[in-house]
Amino acid sequence: MQTVKQVPKGLEPVNPYAKRYIIAWALALVFYFLEYAARSSPAVMIPQLSAAFGATAVGVSAIIGTYYYTYSVTNLVAGVALDRTGGKWVIAIGAFVLAAGCFGFAVSNSVAANLGRLLQGAGSGFAFTGAVYLATHGFSARRLATAIGVTQCLGMLGGWAGQSVVGPMIHREVPWQTIWNVLGAGQSAHRLVALYRNSCPRAEQRDTAIRCAQLVTATLRYCL
Repeated sequence: MQTVKQVPKGLEPVNPYAKRYIIAWALALVFYFLEYAARSSPAVMIPQLSAAFGATAVGVSAIIGTYYYTYSVTNLVAGVALDRTGGKWVIAIGAFVLAAGCFGFAVSNSVAANLGRLLQGAGSGFAFTGAVYLATHGFSARRLATAIGVTQCLGMLGGWAGQSVVGPMIHREVPWQTIWNVLGAGQSAHRLVALYRNSCPRAEQRDTAIRCAQLVTATLRYCL
């Protein structure tokens, strides 16, 4: 009788493109860091936002809170899209939507600010989900929990930076619009680097394109 040799726990074979996924995960950490910075930054610029939008502190808080309307929904959308089409373009779309929201929020207009926060929430929903998706494809089971812990750590550091770094900048009278433009530019630049650095093999690109087309078709059928 032939004996089946068991693979030690945590040493199971990983994706042949594991190294590429790990690099993509590391770049996604930047996305998650900046996402948390954008989420927490408004808390240290309430007086400036009140003056710019012509609203009370309560009114500004309502504008800031619109972030969570889209954030709560797009986390689910991100999960489905990642499962169906892979991470490269799904995460990129989320990052660029977040960047657009940062630029929109920098406009000294309450309507643009509301739209900007909605876009920020929509894009941010792809950050943690996308990073975990990449980690599961790049790390073995023995190291996956550590990778997810590092991901969460970078997000919390982004939240810290959004207040402890941005706060002194506001105190030194750095224009709050500049901060949002820098966040948007940083998000766009890092994602362009990620797209350039992590090009998929042709076969993987073809499979992703097919799955994207299937997802769009299914969505249109559901909506129509």
